[in-house]
Amino acid sequence: MKVTVKTFLALTLPALSACTANQRVGVLASTTMALVACDVAQTVKASNYGRWDLHTADGHYFREGNPLLGSTPSMRALMFKTVVDESSLVVAAMSSLPEWAKYTIFGVVSAVEAVEIAANAPRFGFCGGRSVQ
Repeated sequence: MKVTVKTFLALTLPALSACTANQRVGVLASTTMALVACDVAQTVKASNYGRWDLHTADGHYFREGNPLLGSTPSMRALMFKTVVDESSLVVAAMSSLPEWAKYTIFGVVSAVEAVEIAANAPRFGFCGGRSVQ
């Protein structure tokens, strides 16, 4: 069954509207955290488990796009950044920020991660699993 965005929203919005504010934030935070972990798994696969020796179709090496990590971060640096990212999301979820601000944070992070995951899925699969070529 192909699930369209419209079908997904029709199924999830009524369920989310029945939740409390804390439950909605929890669902959004958990989803965002899963997307961050998925992106990291793709990066681990793209880096060939830290060796950074895989080539693109045009002969260039794959590199990390986050300038804070550098172009060829170690596995330790990737894992440390993942822990920091995930911890930051937990802090945001548990903070006293208004609900709309939390939705904005999780929405922006989720959108960026989803775009990255989709862009890399043909070569490295979703979450670093089997590729979808």
